[in-house]
Amino acid sequence: MCLRGAIDLPETGMLAAHGRAKEDLLAEVERDRAGVEPKVLTLGFARRAATYKRATLLFTDPERLQAIAKKAGGLQIIYAGKAHPQDEPGKALIRQVVEEAAKLSDENLRIVYLENYAWDLGAKLTAGADVWVNTPKRPYEASGTSGMKAALNGVPAFRFWMDGGLRAALKA
Repeated sequence: MCLRGAIDLPETGMLAAHGRAKEDLLAEVERDRAGVEPKVLTLGFARRAATYKRATLLFTDPERLQAIAKKAGGLQIIYAGKAHPQDEPGKALIRQVVEEAAKLSDENLRIVYLENYAWDLGAKLTAGADVWVNTPKRPYEASGTSGMKAALNGVPAFRFWMDGGLRAALKA
């Protein structure tokens, strides 16, 4: 596929395509959980559950996350993923995200973790999220393919690496 002509695509057509992808994603979410809304900013985070991927980083400052959700007029964070059957820390990470979701979800902030993660759900997430979230611990992220898939669907990616240089700058 050649993307050379993508610059000439009409913005309304791209927004409509994303809207349809978001509707497909939210319909999938609604099968398990209620309360997601198509007009609310939706963050996506789906991948193999591994501790270096830091799925819980968004929960570091829960009061700030809830304030951001309120100021934005609502925020939805949709998680999905699986841990390897023998990866106990990965399984614990999923439990932690589910527990944090239960504690933090309110009228402005909806956090869900979708079960039975598979390729088809991953495709819906990378196409239907408004922003793709990637929070790996450096240098463990191999290639960032989920962010690439999101980008190919016109979804911007938010990548956050907390490395030594940034830590030093924040302390200054």
